[in-house]
Amino acid sequence: MRLGVANAVKGGVKNRTHKSERPLRVLIAEDSARMRKSLHEVFSILPRLEIVGEAKDGVEALQAAHALKPDVITLDIHMPRLSGLEVLQRIQKDKCIVIVLSALADEPYRERCRQLKADHFFDKITEFDQFVELVKTL
Repeated sequence: MRLGVANAVKGGVKNRTHKSERPLRVLIAEDSARMRKSLHEVFSILPRLEIVGEAKDGVEALQAAHALKPDVITLDIHMPRLSGLEVLQRIQKDKCIVIVLSALADEPYRERCRQLKADHFFDKITEFDQFVELVKTL
C-alpha cells in the first residue's frame, strides 16, 4: 500500500506552500496501526500539511484535540475507550475540519456524523481515493 498511497498523492499535487502560509496541523485518530501509517504517509507527502499528533483511542484523540488544537482531525468511529462519535460530540468542531474515515460507513453512521457536524465522511475501504483527493485540496 505504501507505493500506492505515495503515487495517489503525488499525482497532480501542486506545491501550495508559500513562505507566509503556515502548514495545516493534522491530528490522526485511528486505532489501527496499519491505517495510521497509511494516513501518515498521505499527510507527509503533502507540503501544506503537518502531522502534530496521533491517537490510538478515543480518549487520546480527545486529549490531543484539546491540547494540540489541530486544524484538521481524521477520526475513526470504532476506537477503544471512546468511540469516534463520542469524540465528535465533545470536540470544538468550529475550530477545525473533522474528516471521519471509517469502515462503519452505513447510512445511520453517516447521518449521525452529519448531525454531529463532521465536515466530511469517507468509507476507509471503498472511498479512500476520494479522501486523498479531498486532502490534496486542504
